Amino acid sequence: MTVADSGAPDPLWSVKPVIDRLLHRGRHLTDPDALLAAICARVRKAGMPLDRTNVFISTLHPQYFGFVRAWEDCVAQTYFGAHDDRESDTVV
Repeated sequence: MTVADSGAPDPLWSVKPVIDRLLHRGRHLTDPDALLAAICARVRKAGMPLDRTNVFISTLHPQYFGFVRAWEDCVAQTYFGAHDDRESDTVV
């Protein structure tokens, strides 16, 4: 069984190509979902076995208490949590 087969990160993978890409081309992406998808794709290409990620952001907004940017199966999506949702049993 190899490291790649075990799902463990490759001990030789480097984040440098991800950072270089973000500094040069990624900073021009204006769509946050596209930016998250690009970051995740680069991390995978660099050797990290990444299947999904979530970014939780709290806001000071009259309608939303925060939002989540989620990336899974190479697709990024944004979900908003309304203040009313905080009082319900529904998972946002």
